[in-house]
Amino acid sequence: MKRTDTVQNTKQATCFPSEEISRLVIGLCALITLTSCVTASNGFYIYYQDQAGPTSTNLPPYSGSTKILTTTEANTINDEKNVMRNGYALIGVSHFQGPTQLQSALMSQAKKVGADVVLYSCQYLGSKQTEVPIVQYHPAQTHTTTTKGTVQRYQYGAEFFRRMPPVIFGVMVLPLPNEIRQQLEKNTGAFVYVVVNDSPAFNADILEGDVILKMNGENVESVSDFVEKYRRLVGQKVDLEIWRDGQFRTNYVQLNNKS
Repeated sequence: MKRTDTVQNTKQATCFPSEEISRLVIGLCALITLTSCVTASNGFYIYYQDQAGPTSTNLPPYSGSTKILTTTEANTINDEKNVMRNGYALIGVSHFQGPTQLQSALMSQAKKVGADVVLYSCQYLGSKQTEVPIVQYHPAQTHTTTTKGTVQRYQYGAEFFRRMPPVIFGVMVLPLPNEIRQQLEKNTGAFVYVVVNDSPAFNADILEGDVILKMNGENVESVSDFVEKYRRLVGQKVDLEIWRDGQFRTNYVQLNNKS
């Protein structure tokens, strides 16, 4: 997969403890029980939300390996679009605040959902003092005490992607934003959010931000209607009426056959 300059890949941005510290934490958690023990709860699993749409059944099987790309909160949308442009579909997200998470927790959830790529962000929120129970094991008895502990808190974000099959059209569309509805004085159409690199749409100079209004002379009523229409026309050359920067124009797209 092609990398872009906006995607960060630095150790400082990951918020994951080092491999040596991770092994130490796992060892401690095997001996004592702490409420702040990061291996006790996998936030990426607990807060996971499925985002797979109706096309998810057409996705190839999980490749068996996952690439983690780190980003920042400010760059997440641009980096998400870069991943999609390179042929990956969003299948799920996980956003939460909590104590330090191990990289193995993120990888575990990625493998569970079959994500070929994960776009990951982390922001340090600070620390707070809290009561931490410590369970001590002695022969024939268990004794619990509490101590003051400092818990580091972070804002985590993870977006999970699966490689798409060869595309028929090559765009990801959304309903029309409100401001465009006002300009067009209509509610129907499909807003081009992402154009997949080297796809039929890319080669036909369909641009992100275009609004697709008609296909082969038929009105495009919605996102689902757009998908249904081009699937009926696989392998054919279609004409699109689009709206771009306040002007109407026609583009021709040679659709791929089904993969």
